[in-house]
Amino acid sequence: MWIWQEHFKKRKNKKIVNDNPLRFRVSEIAALKWSDIQNGMIVVNKSEKYVRDKKEYLIGETKNGKTRYMPITEEITKLLIRLRRVEEEYGYLGEFIFSNENGRIHAPIISDCARNKCIQVGIPNKSIRSDDY
Repeated sequence: MWIWQEHFKKRKNKKIVNDNPLRFRVSEIAALKWSDIQNGMIVVNKSEKYVRDKKEYLIGETKNGKTRYMPITEEITKLLIRLRRVEEEYGYLGEFIFSNENGRIHAPIISDCARNKCIQVGIPNKSIRSDDY
């Protein structure tokens, strides 16, 4: 089962656009490292960028160039623990929080996965990002 599916099921009557539990841009989610979890906070200081002419993904600064600190709720802590266990079990635990057998999971895959899960649990198909910082 997809890690975030339970979160979406609990909020079936809400729009995902207003209920992103992390309040991150999908490019920031793709760039998160386990080392970004510090003292009960997630440090948001980088973002994934796609360089079209090179056809590659790079990690750079956030869209506005600022660092944000997001408190980790009990719900997010539980999700991160489960995610880490799954990655350890399948042997692809790496420096990035969202990884698979091929390495870091890129922003378009995260966005597509969230969109598909919204459809599966009956939530209106909206952006993974809830607001601008």
